[in-house]
Amino acid sequence: MNTSAGKRTTPAGGPRRKRPSKAVIRRRRLVALVVLLIVLGLLVWGVWALGSWAVGQVGGLFDDGEVTEDSGEQNPDPGDGEDDADDADEGASDPEACDPADLSVSMDTDGSEGRTFLLSAANDGEAACLLDAGTLGVVVHSGEDRIWSTHDCSPPSERMLLLPSGDQTEVSRTWDGRRSAPGCEGEQGYAQSGTYRARATMAGRDEDALEANAVFEVAG
Repeated sequence: MNTSAGKRTTPAGGPRRKRPSKAVIRRRRLVALVVLLIVLGLLVWGVWALGSWAVGQVGGLFDDGEVTEDSGEQNPDPGDGEDDADDADEGASDPEACDPADLSVSMDTDGSEGRTFLLSAANDGEAACLLDAGTLGVVVHSGEDRIWSTHDCSPPSERMLLLPSGDQTEVSRTWDGRRSAPGCEGEQGYAQSGTYRARATMAGRDEDALEANAVFEVAG
């Protein structure tokens, strides 16, 4: 009789290892998770620390540059300061009225039916000045007969212009063909056809001294 019948035989590889319980598996997973979190925390801290160090280094470079510039401003050249003060004094002074002797006045006419005169005033002085363009006008003659003047019926209105040295400005004056008299007295009627001479006028300058004139025709 075979005595081995009914007995459990042991595998050739030796006794089987006992499978860990569920509680053990949970503890192992928890430990692994804690270790993983610690590693991640160390990585995040390392990246943050490295970034802070880099930002500090870059900020230090900019701070050094600003200190250098400030130091330069705190020690200006005494000579430059005096020049700046002189320039400020010159810029602060208000320009004065133009000296009529420093102004060159010229005149032209467009030859239109309205007889528009173009007056140019140039500043020949060494400094900028204020020109009252409202005083620029025109007087029209026919021989010795005074026909019309800009300011007979329209008194000069102040129009101050800043005129730099060497610069010029232009104004226009238009004659409608009517005669006029100083103070705009009475109805003067229209000028007859013929040849007329226009001369520029300006406050502070003699009419003959300006030498700005134009000759034109009035058709019938």
